[in-house]
Amino acid sequence: MSTPATEGSPSSTRRSWLGTGLLILVLPIAVCLMLLAFLTPALNSGPEDLPLAVAGPAPAVEQITDALEERSPGAFEITEYDDAEQAEQAVADREAIGAVTVGQQGVEILKASGAGTPYSTMMDGIATGLEEQQKAQAQQAQGQEQQAPAQGDQTAAQGGQAQGQQAPAQEVTVRDIAPLTDDDPNATAMSTLALPLAFGGMISAAAFTMLSGNRPAVRALGIIGFSALAGVAVTWVLQSWLHAVDGDFWALAGVLALGIAAISLAVSGLQSVLGGVGLALGAVLMMFVANPLSGMATGWQWLPQPWGAIGQQLPIGAAGTALRSVAFFDGTGMTHALIVLVCWAAAGLLLIALSALRKHRKNRTRRADPSASTRSA
Repeated sequence: MSTPATEGSPSSTRRSWLGTGLLILVLPIAVCLMLLAFLTPALNSGPEDLPLAVAGPAPAVEQITDALEERSPGAFEITEYDDAEQAEQAVADREAIGAVTVGQQGVEILKASGAGTPYSTMMDGIATGLEEQQKAQAQQAQGQEQQAPAQGDQTAAQGGQAQGQQAPAQEVTVRDIAPLTDDDPNATAMSTLALPLAFGGMISAAAFTMLSGNRPAVRALGIIGFSALAGVAVTWVLQSWLHAVDGDFWALAGVLALGIAAISLAVSGLQSVLGGVGLALGAVLMMFVANPLSGMATGWQWLPQPWGAIGQQLPIGAAGTALRSVAFFDGTGMTHALIVLVCWAAAGLLLIALSALRKHRKNRTRRADPSASTRSA
């Protein structure tokens, strides 16, 4: 019969050195992976196939499309709409990051700062580019008129005047249909929400797991109660104290609560099935995968694809999209995000329930056959 190695024995010392060597090798790899998880999306982010709405007369739409493609190749996926109202609705429904409409009053650039500050900056850049183009066309027409002799070839002068009338300089205006608040014009609060969401979910999962012991119902109810209260508290700080977001207070609180609950229940469910390994796995998933892929600071479409889309299937990314929808778009465009959050929360509850059922069956077997526990020991 073998006896366990005592502390200080040769075998215990060898295991200690072996474990130390493995940690020395593994931890730097983990640090590098963490660095890559955060830096790769940031370094490779940028405009690529961003949905843009365009409306107006066919020649004007073609001219704008060609100009955008020449200036930023591959940056936009342009969809033409019949009129300006449809293009604006596409932006309001979060189907497009902005719109360019051409009418009798001139060119109007529609942006939605609440969708992400990079998109707003791009739409401002489009407006600046169109203004420069209009000025260049006006100067060209004016030059052609001046080149025509004051007395002489009237045909050339009339031709220059006709050309100037055919391409008059149109006023370019910018309108923000989902503006940020005056107290947070750069959406700083929204950009920093990913870490509090992840931390709140993970710390509550660990705390209620330790406190509840073998009582899964206590664990689940504790997490749900904490998430609800945390959602209300964070919303009060963001809206009533910092004035960083608008939108319905209780809708914002509900989305925040659901986001925290989805993270916490998922991590707690992994822990209930896999133990400490599950807790570590959940922490890595939320902090080093879901967090950098969430697009919380920029909007998910700014991230390199398919990583931005993958991030929307994870709790932090889905919570960020739902929060922007409630805060700046009256709740439009958050259906998919809510479904994702509910699925993560339900999966966590299911894992907790399955773990409790498994433990219940083991305990019932031991009570029915007390000698089984003695034999297994």
